[in-house]
Parts: sequence; structure tokens; C-alpha cells
Amino acid sequence: MRVGNFVIRLIVFLIGIPLLVAAVLAVPEPNHPLYLTLALLAAFFGAGEAATLFDLDGCRYRGRRIVVTLLGLTIPIATMLEIFGTVPESTTLAVLVLAFGLVLAGHIARKEDERIHRIIPSVAGHALVLLYPGLLLSYAMRLVTLPQSGALILVFLASVFSNDTLAYISGRLFGRRTGGVVAISPNKSGAGFVGGLIASPITIVVAELLVPGLFPGTLARRIVFGIAVGVAVIVGDLVESGLKRSAAVKDSGKIIPGRGGMLDSIDSPIFVAPLFYYLYLILFL
Repeated sequence: MRVGNFVIRLIVFLIGIPLLVAAVLAVPEPNHPLYLTLALLAAFFGAGEAATLFDLDGCRYRGRRIVVTLLGLTIPIATMLEIFGTVPESTTLAVLVLAFGLVLAGHIARKEDERIHRIIPSVAGHALVLLYPGLLLSYAMRLVTLPQSGALILVFLASVFSNDTLAYISGRLFGRRTGGVVAISPNKSGAGFVGGLIASPITIVVAELLVPGLFPGTLARRIVFGIAVGVAVIVGDLVESGLKRSAAVKDSGKIIPGRGGMLDSIDSPIFVAPLFYYLYLILFL
């Protein structure tokens, strides 16, 4: 990584993280609305980038950009309405099923000159926009419904960013001889994976010391939880690397200086969020 690019990334990190923390803490009630608004913005920009990765730019029809954006926002908006009690619980699932049905049904009106042979890849691409980032990101939103949600959201973010940071540092210091561990991302090293994997459980253990009762139970339970989160962080990063390599692009977009696109920044958090949410319910509630 060039020095100039590293400095830009560092500046974005030093500005972005405090703003994200402020969004969580500044307006905590009800349900951290500023944090949820940022999540909707991430879904908005992420859907547009996903459309490029999933080859939806090749699907030409009237209002395509609006349709793709709405698909990306469908599940997050339904989740927000559930959180605020505007709609009944399980509405998100119903909306997901309905949206997928509309994706399938929307292709019956195609004509021969509209490339009927592309129906299957088009359906697959539109359905994936519903799930990635939409459905995955909705679980980062659901964290606001858990006890001590403000502290828990910050620990969730810290467990991801500490993993990324220590993985980067370990990879730079010790990764020269342990590179090429996975073909899908040859620049990732074994040293980086180990460093990142250590960071997440340490974050969880320290969080319980700072906020007693946030992760109740035994130390072993917190370590298991942290290791699971750490593995999910690594996998989330590799998943997006695979999507980008399949689409033959270096970055998912250019919206964030030094980092690339929105998906380049939220790939790990959104992949971790469902596991973090459900495993927290199982282990600590």
C-alpha cells in the first residue's frame, strides 16, 4: 500500500470512527435513530455497488436504478419499522418473501428483444441485492433492540475494527512468509488472520471488564463468542473479495477516499451482524 493511500485511510478512520460512535451515543433513545439512519444510507449506497458486482448493469429496463435501490432498502426499512413498532413483528420476513416474488414475477413481461435468455442471471442478481447488503445489514440494525444496546453496538463495531486493524498490522509485520493462504485473496496472510482472530475475543473480554454484565457468564463463553465473531469478520472480508474478483473490479466503488466503496467498508460488519445478534441471544440472554 502506498504511503499516500495509507495516510488517506488513516484520516478517514480517525474521522469516521468518532462520528460513528457519536451517532450511537448522541441520540440513544428511542432505538438510536441516528445510527439506524446511517445504516439506511449504507444500504442505499451498498445496493448500487452490489448491482455492479452482480452484473445488473447489463439488465436494461425502465427505472432499473430506482428498482435496485428500493430492493436494497426494502429489508432495512421494514426492519426499522418493526423496531419502532410501526408494523407487527415478522413483517420483515413477509416483505422479503413478497419482494422476492415480485422479482420473479417481474420477468414474465420480457419480450424476445429484451434478452429473455438473461432471466435467470437477472433474477439471481436482483435477489442477491435483497440479501447483500440488505438482509445482512438489517441485523446490525436489530442490535438496538438488545439490552444495553449502546454499549453493545460499540463493542460490535470494536470487535470488527480491532480485528481488521490487528490483522493489517500483523500481516505487514509478519506476513511476508505466510501469504497466499487463500486463493480468493492472495494478499491476505496467515499472520494477518491470526492477529485478527486474537483481537475479537480480547475485545469481548475487555468489554465485560469495562461494562460488567454486558457479557454475563463464564470467561470461556465470552472467548467462544469472540472467536466466532473473529472468524466471521475474516470470512466477511473474504466473501467480498471473492465477489470483487468475480466481477473483475478492485473496489466496489469510490465513495470513501482511501477505502473504495461502501461495501469495502461494511463487508465484515454486515456479515458478522447476524451471528453477533443470534449468538448473543443464545449465550448471554
